Amino acid sequence: MKLLVQTFILGVAFQSFSVFGGEILKNGGFENDMDSWRTTDWKQKSGVLSVDSTVASSGKKSFKLTNDSFEQTTMLEQDVELIASKKYTLKFKIKTVSVVPQSETKGAGAAIMILNAGKHAIEVSPSGSWKQATGTNDWQDCAVEFSPENINGSSKIYLVLRKATGTAYFDAVSLVCDDK
Repeated sequence: MKLLVQTFILGVAFQSFSVFGGEILKNGGFENDMDSWRTTDWKQKSGVLSVDSTVASSGKKSFKLTNDSFEQTTMLEQDVELIASKKYTLKFKIKTVSVVPQSETKGAGAAIMILNAGKHAIEVSPSGSWKQATGTNDWQDCAVEFSPENINGSSKIYLVLRKATGTAYFDAVSLVCDDK
């Protein structure tokens, strides 16, 4: 009985640590392929998604999104639990190859976004918040702090290549709650 109680307390402490001060995402380096991630099925044309073992910033793998048409939006997602008004840090590395956005289309390019109940909490790339990466760029670090105000329920983080042709690689994706 004592061991069971200790295991329960340790499990609760671990869960609390992962929400407050620890890494929230699982497999952000894609070393376990798509474990904890899934393809987004949004009833729109999508390109090709794959774990890539030939291009990586850290470790041996990255995640690759490729579009060959401006009509495509290609996304990978993972569920995340966010708490309103808590401070979070999102960090990742991104490499783009010939990413050309559709002319005069808002939001075209590569980025990471977090949605809660279908509404944006944050979208970011090395170009800045609410901006997308385009062109050809070697690995770039991206980091942003944010505090979602009006959220409730489960959120999702997405790796996105939207309304643009080309290839985007993502690696070392991390989401940490900074408030304890």
